[in-house]
Amino acid sequence: MSSNEVEQTCNVNTLVDSYCAAWNERDGIKRLVMLAEVLTPDVRYVDPAVELSGREALATHIDVVFARYPGSGILRTTRIDRHHNRARFGWRKVLADGSLLADSVDFVEFARCGKICLIVGFFGPLIACE
Repeated sequence: MSSNEVEQTCNVNTLVDSYCAAWNERDGIKRLVMLAEVLTPDVRYVDPAVELSGREALATHIDVVFARYPGSGILRTTRIDRHHNRARFGWRKVLADGSLLADSVDFVEFARCGKICLIVGFFGPLIACE
């Protein structure tokens, strides 16, 4: 692995971990600052329940998730798999009582500026063919 590839991998890890940490930040103002550090202003976010654009809209959506799951957080559960300007990683929702929701995965795309510009989330594990 070249030094440039190592640097890019470290940067991707930092971006993804900071993004996940924003999902654990209860203070809305601090969360928006955290998101601004790692997401483009017009970031697109899509999961099975919602599709939205913009950091502010995502920060508000995280508030909705906190209301639904008080005291919960996000835990990255896999290494980050990266190629070109895209990456994927596994995560789980940790509820206030310590129980876990199903394994899930996010796919992210990076803008030329290096920040995340697209997040596509899938809830639950892949289901094998019959």
